[in-house]
Amino acid sequence: MVTKQNARPSFSIWLLAIAMFIVGILFIRTVTSRYGPGVTGDSVDYLSVADNLKDHRSFVDYTGGIYLNWPPLYPVLLALSSWFFRSSTFEVGGWINAIVFGLLVVLGGLLFYQLYPGKRHWFLAGSLLVLTATPLLRLAANIASDPLFIMLVLSYALIGTKYLQTRTWQTLLGLALVSGVSALVRWNGIMLVAATVILTLIAERKDWRRAVLRTFSAGVIAGLPIALWVLGRNYRLYGTLIGYGNLNQLKYIDDNLLDAAHKMTHWLLPNLVTRVISPLILVGIFLIVSILLNRKADWQSYARQLFSSKNRPWIVLVAFYFPF
Repeated sequence: MVTKQNARPSFSIWLLAIAMFIVGILFIRTVTSRYGPGVTGDSVDYLSVADNLKDHRSFVDYTGGIYLNWPPLYPVLLALSSWFFRSSTFEVGGWINAIVFGLLVVLGGLLFYQLYPGKRHWFLAGSLLVLTATPLLRLAANIASDPLFIMLVLSYALIGTKYLQTRTWQTLLGLALVSGVSALVRWNGIMLVAATVILTLIAERKDWRRAVLRTFSAGVIAGLPIALWVLGRNYRLYGTLIGYGNLNQLKYIDDNLLDAAHKMTHWLLPNLVTRVISPLILVGIFLIVSILLNRKADWQSYARQLFSSKNRPWIVLVAFYFPF
């Protein structure tokens, strides 16, 4: 039986999704039409490795150094796209991020629609929120793996929620593949692999045999590709897991909380406010006002919604993501 909670998007929602997808692509192509996509230090590494992959079949950057500090998927995607379309890695990189941004706009709408099924205006609200998010626009206007990784995180949330509701093998496979691919895009994706394992365990906790089988299966599918890269290639050939110095650059929960507060306030408030007032003070003011305006029954209702199946994938991910 199809309930309102897990009802599929209607035909009109998919038409709206296609329209927002095209608008998202046009946004980025318009922004980058004059000078092309932005290039940072990381972009130069990605582009040079992609060019070497295409021309010499080797993971080597522009200095002749071995590619170790990032997972392999983004430069591989640039190289394959460049070869297939007979275009430069720079040009296809701009198109890839434009397409990914279009998908992000659609995924933002689907996340809101999942929370409020049957209400098209919520899909539109979620899409517009992503479309007008300045930080995301800046990322997508550059040659960078960040937009692709964010797209995979949103996909994890959508598929994870569906798995908690349906618990089918097909959905579990999709969830494991998304988290596995994310680890091949950025090291942070390893946290998605761990979150997928825990989420599977939570979903199947009432049947321990099924829980062991599905958790093990999800862990192998999601973790094997990055394990082969890290252990089978990096450590075996070069004696390092994720490059030299990367482990020293880890941020822990205090830095991550401050960074998250800064980005959230910068996203929602004008620069005039965020430059003058610390993001922690702004978050503190919000929490104090919330406490004063809400009663105990309100907080109990919020807690039930927070820990519902729709939000559980985010809770599990944040539990792994923020400490590191």
